Amino acid sequence: MRNGKFEVYEVGKDLANALKDFDPRALADTIKMFRLNAPARWLRAGATASPDFVFANIARDTVTAAVFSKYGFIPLWSSLEGAITLVMGKSGLSKKSQQIYQKWIRSGGMQSTLVSLDRNIFDKPAFEILNKGPIRNLLKTPLEYLRILSEFSENMTRISEFERAYKKGKKQD
Repeated sequence: MRNGKFEVYEVGKDLANALKDFDPRALADTIKMFRLNAPARWLRAGATASPDFVFANIARDTVTAAVFSKYGFIPLWSSLEGAITLVMGKSGLSKKSQQIYQKWIRSGGMQSTLVSLDRNIFDKPAFEILNKGPIRNLLKTPLEYLRILSEFSENMTRISEFERAYKKGKKQD
């Protein structure tokens, strides 16, 4: 789809037949059944869940955000504000933080982390996921704690920059 209009492409008959019955969920089940994704998951977990990565990532994200920010990101301070917004927004302790957190999620903010590649959110139909009640993180292994810490370290600068952009956009309206 481009500019609100569907586009149609002509492809070869073999490719068209191969993709005609393609079902991403069936492919995910096959990959899970044969554990074909295990080596990639182990590699990502080893790279992104190690404390070395987490603390280096905080410093790298903070400096990068300050360099590329269009909304006045202040190194370390803005990251700390983002960490507070994440904690307060996710826990519901602050209505303002919760609103920013929800808007950030709806804008796709949670999909930008390396750690999210290992999340199993496509295993169940969307209806079942959305209608089962509140989604909670279930920590089954020590690796999950490290993944959450890593994801938190990636998201705290992003949500801080999002909040600054959102506030600036509201002032202009």
